Amino acid sequence: MRLLPILCCSFLLVVAGYAGRAQSSDAEKVSALKAVISLHSNDTSKVLLLNELSFLLSRTAPQEALEYADSAVVLASRLNHYRGLAYALDNFALCYNMVGDTAQARVAATECMAHATAISDTFLQVMALTRLGYIAFSAHRHKEIPRAYAQQALALAQASGNKRALAFAYMHVGFVQDKRREYATAVHADSMAMQLFEELHEDYYRAGALHNLALEYGLASNPTAKLHADSSALQLLAPFGETEYYGIGLGIMNTTLYEQGRYDEALTYGKEALRIDLKIGNRETIAGDYLDLAMTCKKLKQYPEASRYIQQCIDIEKEVGDGFDVWLCRRVQRRIEKHL
Repeated sequence: MRLLPILCCSFLLVVAGYAGRAQSSDAEKVSALKAVISLHSNDTSKVLLLNELSFLLSRTAPQEALEYADSAVVLASRLNHYRGLAYALDNFALCYNMVGDTAQARVAATECMAHATAISDTFLQVMALTRLGYIAFSAHRHKEIPRAYAQQALALAQASGNKRALAFAYMHVGFVQDKRREYATAVHADSMAMQLFEELHEDYYRAGALHNLALEYGLASNPTAKLHADSSALQLLAPFGETEYYGIGLGIMNTTLYEQGRYDEALTYGKEALRIDLKIGNRETIAGDYLDLAMTCKKLKQYPEASRYIQQCIDIEKEVGDGFDVWLCRRVQRRIEKHL
């Protein structure tokens, strides 16, 4: 029988994943995990398998990932497997924030933090703090609250000496400083995160730090560095398939080419970013794609298409409740309507 070796190998893979959240997230690994889970008894190792599958799916299919996280929560609670429960709650927070349910994401991240503290898991504490910071910004565009979480996460990671926790903490610091328009500090933090992820051989998150750097270089009026950072990130992400980060990278490339006046190329990247982001379901990212496409189509004098895209952006922003972005999109809409 070949079942036992398969189960053992999968279990070892998951254990390695929790030490360094395995690099590859391709469809073959997802399929293999699903097959193993369907044959596995309801024990603590199955909780690990469910969590690993949920985490991998979060990159490409967060709604499906939530289903496996829910199964992990139920089983871990029944088995009093607190570490597995904490990881499942972390996956909940990640996925709920991706699909725009910040209320559920905040509850999950808060519960994850409580469990992680109780079992003295520094890495999970850092992840919960960074999740809470991202959620605070996504929900209300707060800047000071995420900064407090970022400072706490960085201090905790530095004290622990956990390199992986430190990498995620630096990436969150970069995100916060970027939003505060403190670009020099943001570039330093994301450069540190990128270096640490490179040492950890985690190309997926190294690409995420490069995405942040690309945005920061753009905001600091350095288009050459922005193009190089985003191109490097897309190369790193190619083996992982159509993930959230890949869609974000395509969107950044759209804006880079737009800024250079290469509107036809920008439109191609923008449409591909939208296609991937619609599949993943992050409404905030989708709204940004629609805005970028509206601006690009306006430059190309494709006014009916621009009008359609900007209205779709407004519809999402109204649902999300972001009054500033609605106001911004209305301004763009009025400029487009002059040409209709």
